[in-house]
Amino acid sequence: MGALLRVSWLSFWALFGWADPAVYVSSLIVGPAFQIVFFTLAGRFSHSGHGPLFYVIGNAVEIAALGGVFALGLILIAERRNGTLGLSLIAPRSRLFLFAGRGIVYLLNSVVTVALGLGVGAWIFGLPLSGANLGALAVAIAAVALSTAAFGLLFAGIGLLLTDVNMVMNLAISVMLVLCGINFSINALPSPVRAISLMLPLTRGAMAARLAAGGAPWAAIWPLVGGEVLIGAVYFALGYVLFTHLEATALRKGTLDLV
Repeated sequence: MGALLRVSWLSFWALFGWADPAVYVSSLIVGPAFQIVFFTLAGRFSHSGHGPLFYVIGNAVEIAALGGVFALGLILIAERRNGTLGLSLIAPRSRLFLFAGRGIVYLLNSVVTVALGLGVGAWIFGLPLSGANLGALAVAIAAVALSTAAFGLLFAGIGLLLTDVNMVMNLAISVMLVLCGINFSINALPSPVRAISLMLPLTRGAMAARLAAGGAPWAAIWPLVGGEVLIGAVYFALGYVLFTHLEATALRKGTLDLV
């Protein structure tokens, strides 16, 4: 476990260690805060019937999903840009250790970002979080970060064949923003689309987070958190199989280092 954390930290530091601390810290606050404020105000003026809590919690959880999906993709992009992707793939360590393990610090970073964004949103809109089930809220956010990281493993595999995996990940995040009930209830979606929404990570996590923020007991939250973790496990298995298969395909086609 110690080696896993060291690899993850070194990978994270290699990408962000050069950044000015003030710029880096502001990026943890400014971007998430603007997203939360924008969508909360848009929801308020749309007269949707949802209060600020619905939008603040939804977008805070979506920020966790953003960090999860991009955790492995950023590693892949950096490795390819630096010409070290092939060397990483022939290392004696397992693919799971090298890529999934290196995303741990990214996930922790996204959880910190969510906490800061949630705090700013609660302060701006005066949300009453004193009665919130904060432990369940933290568990829901962690479940979303893990399940979306597993979802991102799919795109890491696809990225072995493409020159621009960043575009694919941005498309995935946009789809999740629409389908996963972040800024409106999934009950507003047509039945076939709602079925797709329930097969994606983030949907149940957002529901669980809103219940927790509203002070719901653990008994009402655990089924949704469990469903989120189960969805993540399914995507992890699919992503790992796909990554292994596409790695062989990329080696055969010579697309590993295409940028």
